[in-house]
Amino acid sequence: LSREISYQEVEDASLEEACELFRLMNSSTPLNAQERRQARITPLSSFVREVGEKSESFFEKFTFRNAEDLHQRKHEEFIAQILLKETSTGYLGKTFLDDLYENTSDIAEDTKKRIEKNLEELVTIATNVGKIHQLRKGSCLGLYSVVDDILNKRKLNIGDHKRFFEWFAKDVVQAWISYPLIRGHTFGLNVVNKVHFRYT
Repeated sequence: LSREISYQEVEDASLEEACELFRLMNSSTPLNAQERRQARITPLSSFVREVGEKSESFFEKFTFRNAEDLHQRKHEEFIAQILLKETSTGYLGKTFLDDLYENTSDIAEDTKKRIEKNLEELVTIATNVGKIHQLRKGSCLGLYSVVDDILNKRKLNIGDHKRFFEWFAKDVVQAWISYPLIRGHTFGLNVVNKVHFRYT
């Protein structure tokens, strides 16, 4: 079999021009919103791409039902929403995501490290949970926020990831109702038998 493929050779284009050309050339098979956002070369888009690759196993087990969702960068949109939550007003819709990519080329290194640490913990949870659990995106964001609070604000470790997730998944709404009531060291003492946290 043989087929002709047309191509254009571009010289002396800036990175911004090359990215825009890529978006325009894909107009026959339209890019979705996140694919268009990621079709640029910035430290921010590179970070989202890199941590997205590292955390694919979490998204495969908990959020998306098929590989096509990952190919369409839906997991990267989730990570971009985390970035938005960390760096702005907390509104996570399309307009705010577009604005993040258009007006932010990079984020602080300490924020990157914290997000990467939290996602690594979510991957560990996915590895230790035996069966697949389909969570809504909002619940996944909630799980991320709980993990962030435990690791970075309370300076605790999750000792038993499977039991921790069972606690979270048993009743997500109840978890969110009771969670803010637990403060300081009482947090570790109150739930250590159920969730098995340990102090760092």
